[in-house]
Amino acid sequence: MANEVPSEEEIRLRERLKSLQERIGIDFGNDASLLRRAIEHSSAANEEKVRYSNESLEFLGDAILYLTITRILFKLQEQEGLLTEKRKCLIKNRTLLQVGKEMELEKYISVGKSVKGGKGVTDNMISDTVEAIIAAIFLKDGQKFSLENNLGFARVEKFINEWFFDTGIAMRAFSEVDYISVLKEWCDEQGIKWPKPDPEKKGDGFEFELEIGGHRAIGKGKSKQAAREDWARQILSSLRPDAIQENANGQ
Repeated sequence: MANEVPSEEEIRLRERLKSLQERIGIDFGNDASLLRRAIEHSSAANEEKVRYSNESLEFLGDAILYLTITRILFKLQEQEGLLTEKRKCLIKNRTLLQVGKEMELEKYISVGKSVKGGKGVTDNMISDTVEAIIAAIFLKDGQKFSLENNLGFARVEKFINEWFFDTGIAMRAFSEVDYISVLKEWCDEQGIKWPKPDPEKKGDGFEFELEIGGHRAIGKGKSKQAAREDWARQILSSLRPDAIQENANGQ
C-alpha cells in the first residue's frame, strides 16, 4: 500500500515542529507527536476531531514546573520565606508569558478557525503552552510521570535554566519580590523588633545601613523605599538555614 501523501497543512505543521525543536534545542525524535500535542490548542483539536489537545499536558506541566523550580531554588539555601516568594514569581502567568514570548511560541501554536478569526493567539494560550511543552520534555523518550524520573527532571531543569534564568527573565521576576515583608515576617518569627531608622541621603540617592539578627548590610537606592528594599534583600540573602537556626537558638 502506497504511503499517503501529506497535505500542505501537515507539511507546514511538520516544518513548524522542526523549527520549534531547533529553537528550544531539544530533538524529540520519535516523540515529535508529544511536542505536536503540546502546541495544539483545544480549538484546533476540536476542528481536527482528535482526542486530546494540550490541556492535559498543561496540567502535568504545571506540577512539574512547580516541583522543578522548587528543586532549583532549594539549592540556593536561602530563608524559606524568600524561597517561597521567588517561586511564586517564577511560576506566575506573567513570567511564563515572558518565557513564551522569548521562545516566539505565538508562531508555533496550532489554533482553530474560531481563534484565527477572533483575537488570535492570546497571552494565556502562550503561558499554558509553556507548561505543556515542559510536560512534553519531561515525558519524551518514553518516560513516565514519577518522582524517580531523574532524566525527565534533569531535562526540564536544563530547559528552565536556559529559558528562565539565562535569558534574565527570572531576575526580572525576582525584582517583584517584597523583600521587606518577607524579612518582617522572619523578624516576627524570631521575636526581633523591626528597626525604625530612615535611610540617609547620600549623593543622588539614599543609603540604609543597619544590623538585624546578627547580620549587617548597606542598602542603596534612588529613593528611601528602594534603599530599604535593597537592604532587606541583602539581609535575606545572608540568612542561610544554619544562620537562622543559630540565631533562633540564641534567642
